Amino acid sequence: MANKPLKSIKFPGLADTYTVPQVDDTLAITGAAADAKAVGDAIEAIEPGLSSEAKTALLNCFAHVAWVDEHGQNYYDALESALYSNTYPKIKATYNPAVIIYTDDTLATIKQYLTVKYYETKDDAGTVIAASNYTLTGTLTVGECTLLVEYGDLRTYVTVDVTNAIMYRLSAPITVDGSSGYLETDVTPFTEQKSFAILVTALEDNIDFSGSAPSAYTIVSASSPGSTSMMLATYKPTNASNVITRMSLFGKTYVTRELKENCGNRLIRYAASYDANTQMCTCFISKNGSIFSPYTDGFADPIPFVESADDIVRIGCTDPTKELYKGTISDVVIYNHTLTTAQLRAYVTGN
Repeated sequence: MANKPLKSIKFPGLADTYTVPQVDDTLAITGAAADAKAVGDAIEAIEPGLSSEAKTALLNCFAHVAWVDEHGQNYYDALESALYSNTYPKIKATYNPAVIIYTDDTLATIKQYLTVKYYETKDDAGTVIAASNYTLTGTLTVGECTLLVEYGDLRTYVTVDVTNAIMYRLSAPITVDGSSGYLETDVTPFTEQKSFAILVTALEDNIDFSGSAPSAYTIVSASSPGSTSMMLATYKPTNASNVITRMSLFGKTYVTRELKENCGNRLIRYAASYDANTQMCTCFISKNGSIFSPYTDGFADPIPFVESADDIVRIGCTDPTKELYKGTISDVVIYNHTLTTAQLRAYVTGN
């Protein structure tokens, strides 16, 4: 990659500002290391007592800084932090490693589990800085993630492990005709006792429920031979005047009923969250944006977890040959953590 005069760089402890020219053969990797050593020697002369750890960090970082690219500022920030690690006043940030951070968390949420202290001197025990008085910036990506903490002119870094929040997301809407077509995911969220949440949106076709024969249309399910961990379906029993919207989780079933003539062309939204620690399930279901009565406050029941290692999530059927859906399923998201009651309600009401 060609070198560009992207910026002039002022290094701590040095009076001069250095600008990288656009073309300079000395900026080969070997040359960069040599330049780094030269500047390191200069800082050593100006800053007596600089620790060997800081010198090493300086040389390693400057080898990258000298080869200017789009990450040059990041290298400079790391260099600055290393140089001033033993300089006071300073701040230090620590994070509670027992708390799992997900990609859909906010930096404000992370602040709840972050302790930032201000140190006036080396012997200072440190004063906790209120979350509202410092800034936290960075982007949460899966894996080890470094965030910048700033308090006035002081800065430091904190590293957190970030977990992907979503186990599965439907990539595009699918339309099925009730006789063929479904989507089998590779997700088995019930293989271990862990918290999860699921959101589903589906638009039914104008299904004819007028006949006497039973009929069933499954929107989403998780099942294997002999077990069903989860199911959301529309069902009409034999000769019944009502159509049932049936939701089940680990054997606990919730049912809503409405007259056959009120069914068809329904936009169904379903949102459920299961907390494995409390074994509490909370769920909502709505039709055309209105939460089904009499469950306007949703369901909230303790449900013992049932491990079902082979229960694969399928969209549009109970299994490949049964209860195929008739309509368009536009959204299916499975989280590997819980959602709040407010989040569930907002989803099913479209807010």
